[in-house]
Formats: sequence, C-alpha cells, structure tokens
Amino acid sequence: MVRECTEDGDSDCVDMTPETIRDVEYYRAQSESCAQMAEMVSNPEEKGRWLRLAEQWRQLAEEIKNLKEPNAGPQ
Repeated sequence: MVRECTEDGDSDCVDMTPETIRDVEYYRAQSESCAQMAEMVSNPEEKGRWLRLAEQWRQLAEEIKNLKEPNAGPQ
C-alpha cells in the first residue's frame, strides 16, 4: 500500500491499494496524452478540446481515487 498526499498536507492523505494505483495511473496517463496532443495542434478550437479532455481525465482519476478509498478526504 502506498500513501499519497495532496500538497495541502497530511490531512488529505489516502492509502492507495495496488488496484487503485493502476486505475489512477491509467487515467492520469490519458490526461497527459491529451495535454500533449493539445500542445501539438495549432487550431485553437482543437487545442481547447484536447485541454478539456485532459482535465476530464484528471478529474476522473481523482474521483476514482476517492471512490475506491474509504479513508479519502479530511480525517
């Protein structure tokens, strides 16, 4: 098990199981891929779409982390 904390401090720490780590890492990787695509396109509309997708993947990673961890959130 791995302990992951936000930048705000120890009150937002979560104990991560291997399964949760894999899921969260997958969603974060998808977010990063979308952000990289946004950097590669020159069309502002396309760039905006890729950035929105990146943000949605990042938010999903956070939601999955919080749903799978009963100790998530302030303690």
